[in-house]
Parts: sequence; structure tokens; C-alpha cells
Amino acid sequence: MLACQKELEERGQYSAYEGRVDYESGFRIFPLLHFIMTKKSIEANEPEQTVYTKDNPIFVTKNNKYAPSLLFAIIHSKRTGVLHGVSAFPDNKVTKYYKSMVGSAKQGEFPQIPVTDVGPTNKGVEINRKTWANELAEYTEPCKDSLILPPTKTALPFFSYSDYVYPFSKEIDFVAGAEGVGAGLEKSIKRYVDKKKIQIPMLFYCPGCKVENVVMVQNNVELKFTEAATNSDWQKWLGSDWHMYISEKIDFDEKVFADAFFYRMRTHLPPFISEYPSTVHATINGDK
Repeated sequence: MLACQKELEERGQYSAYEGRVDYESGFRIFPLLHFIMTKKSIEANEPEQTVYTKDNPIFVTKNNKYAPSLLFAIIHSKRTGVLHGVSAFPDNKVTKYYKSMVGSAKQGEFPQIPVTDVGPTNKGVEINRKTWANELAEYTEPCKDSLILPPTKTALPFFSYSDYVYPFSKEIDFVAGAEGVGAGLEKSIKRYVDKKKIQIPMLFYCPGCKVENVVMVQNNVELKFTEAATNSDWQKWLGSDWHMYISEKIDFDEKVFADAFFYRMRTHLPPFISEYPSTVHATINGDK
């Protein structure tokens, strides 16, 4: 693991020991991989960058029995409700940090996707599963046995999607091992604008697991999740180790969230009780 940590630091130009890290540039994928492998975040040395770890949609478990398991929950707090819950990408104090990271090349925008520099000429290389196994293979070799990620899937998704990059969508695609997972999570949000309600998705990766009793917890209050109607579609695409869940309906006033008025986000259910991330509890193979 130490050799992999060192290589991640080299590629991501950060130092866990010195507390030096950049969560705003394309190098941000590497401290995120450090978190997945070690289960520990590196605290941002720039105060305005602390939001990246706070809004991170990738959850891990410290239960060694299920160490390879990952959870992708793009909405888990008031802040992430602003980022992902609103149908458009509003301009407010939350989205401001992510403006340079999102967009569509077709619209003349150039999103800041995960990258690294390699070789004597510091050639820029996009981080995806193809480059990880080819251009970056000599550098990523130390991580082969310690950074355990889901297997790569090259099949096309069961849904159509554009080239638009959402906050964290490219990071999700790389970690999940399939292009389109991030966009698929965005498409899985169910909005009931007239009724001021929303249902939020969660995608589990858990090899050989039977997952039950899934709840999101915030301030000791639980939000229940059930298997999504599209679960079989996700499993046909990614495999039986993947499980898609959808929440019960939650109060969600899109105008209030678009304006990022935290004090007006009144609800008695997670994840909109607090600006800080929720936790997720589940029963896996009978273990709580």
C-alpha cells in the first residue's frame, strides 16, 4: 500500500504527510483514490477547497470484511441537494466552486476532467480506465494489489446520455469502471417539481453481497431506500455485484435549492437536515 500511496502522490502532486493537496485542478482524482484505498481523507490546505471532500459522493466502509465495497450517493446533504437536485445547474454559492469542472464541449465549454502529467515532457494524460491500463501502466503498477476498484466494463449504458460533465461524474466513472455511471446517477433522480418532492438514488458495489435494510442517516433520523425499478437494468450493464436503490419521497423546493438558501430548506428527513454528509447503514449478508 505504501508504494501505491507514493505513486498516487507523485501523479496527483500532493503530499499526505505535508498536508499539501489540490482539490480544484484535474489532479483531484488522486487524493480521492487515496481516500478510497486508506479510508482517510486528506484535509485541504486551502479553506475554500474543503467543500470537495464534504461533497464527495463516493462512500467507503471501515468494515474490513467488506473493504472492496463502494457506495455512490450523489445527494447526501443540503449542499449536494443544491449541486445535483436542481434540474439545471444554477449559479449560487455552492455551484461556484464547480463551474470550471462542468460543462459540455458541444456547447464550447471545456470541463476540468481528471488528468495527470507523465514523462520528461510532462505530457497531460486524461484519467480513465483505458489510460490507467496503458499510458499510465508503468506508474500504476504498485497499486495493482492495494487499490481495489470495481472491474472495468466497456459495454454501453442502457440509457442515452450527452457529453455533459456533472460535478464528480468523471471521478465516479473512473472509480466505478464504466463510462456513464455518473450521468446515470443524475438521470436516476426523480423530481416532482409541482409537488415539491424528490427521490434520490444510491448505487452500491458489493461483491458477492446480499444487501438489505438500506437507510441514510443524518442527525439520528433515517431515510428509507428500496430497490429501484431499474436495478435489473443496472445489473445487466455492470453485473450482479451492483445494486441500485431509490429513496422514499422527500420535501424538496427546487427554487429554494437553486438559490442555495440553506435556512429555508425545511424538512424532517435526511439528507436535507444538515449541510454535512449523511451516513448510510445497511445489512450485508446478514451483518448490520
